Amino acid sequence: MTLEGRRSLRESTRFRNAQNDRKIYHLAIDYGSYYLKYGIDKAKPPIIIDIWSLNLGKCTSVSSKRNAPRHYFMKNSMIEKEDKWAWNIIERATEKILKDMRNRLSIKNDFNGFHVIFSIRFEAPLYMYKKFFDIFRKFSEINLVKAVTAVQQPVATAIAYRASNCVIVESGYGSTQILPITSRIIRGGIIPLNRGGGDMDALTREILKDAGYCDVAKNDLLVREVKERIGAIPIDLEKAIQWAKEHPEKVRARLKPHSKDIGGEIDLEEHSWRRFLIGEYVFNPKHEIFQSYHIRGFPRPKEALLGNKVCPGDMPLDEAIIKSIKACCPRVIAMLIKNGAIMLSGGNMAWRIPKGLEEAAATADQKISYLLLKKGLRIKVELAPDPLTSVWKGCLIYGQNLPLDMKWSWDTLDGWKRFGET
Repeated sequence: MTLEGRRSLRESTRFRNAQNDRKIYHLAIDYGSYYLKYGIDKAKPPIIIDIWSLNLGKCTSVSSKRNAPRHYFMKNSMIEKEDKWAWNIIERATEKILKDMRNRLSIKNDFNGFHVIFSIRFEAPLYMYKKFFDIFRKFSEINLVKAVTAVQQPVATAIAYRASNCVIVESGYGSTQILPITSRIIRGGIIPLNRGGGDMDALTREILKDAGYCDVAKNDLLVREVKERIGAIPIDLEKAIQWAKEHPEKVRARLKPHSKDIGGEIDLEEHSWRRFLIGEYVFNPKHEIFQSYHIRGFPRPKEALLGNKVCPGDMPLDEAIIKSIKACCPRVIAMLIKNGAIMLSGGNMAWRIPKGLEEAAATADQKISYLLLKKGLRIKVELAPDPLTSVWKGCLIYGQNLPLDMKWSWDTLDGWKRFGET
């Protein structure tokens, strides 16, 4: 179904809702590898929680030690079919979300379950849809779920802002997905990259270890805090490193963690220039400077397979965007370059320039513009209005405009899955 087709469903959906005696409660859930976002009102921010704050007991770690690294239940926004541990976390987290929303609402007696819309990676295998449906089926038996549907993450971002004639770059904690869109989704242009914020966490961990903070490197929460507070996107990595050497005090990375798990200050001292590596990694993990980490065992991003197409995990982001555009027909390519835009969304695209680094650091849109211009491509690049919640918002809008009588189709991966129906 085209984006225009989805939009045209609005009036018919309102009509059907008006004819329905019971109020429809749409609940959108964006399952992230670290944060969960959920809610029912697009006019308000979603509820955002660290999944580990849900106190899921034994599922939260393979170790009982306080500072032991926790194992994320998603790797590159995917879960293996037989990974019972990860699917158990999804099920228990979903239960808490459904019950929390049920308790938050002033729901009348006519409530008989949420219409749930959840996000999923664009090229996710069918077993993931089925596994999610099996989980929601259990909650339909206790009247928490009435029906469920799924939206692919970059498509949800486009729906959130009614975007067309653009290339969506959705970069979250587990993966980065690039998708060109006109009045329809150009599926041949999808470029999935198996890298995201989790890889930047891992690199931050290595930088902390090299600076002598091995205990801090064992604590996921501290690692994430260090990444978010000192990481910076360099406009040009080589120039940023040279600038850092010439301005050691300006680049100095020092912070006092908010967490009570550590006392005192973290000071990277002569390693402070490496803060630019954290921001660079999602844009170009292929840069030779990361070789020193790879020879010590730091894993390279894995390739992604999409039919016969192989997408190297370390493909520079600007090259991936250009490859995505070139997959379009000549008419669309010309239209994208002349009147289109690159829309950036997701946590990796939302970084701000740390105070004092304005001469060497950049925002994500500035970085992408710079990289594309170096390759001779002049095209508008913009950051989504709410990059951290784009997927969640798009899921909710999609569900609110999906006809209630539209049954789930395994051919188009569209419609409502109602349990008890074939």
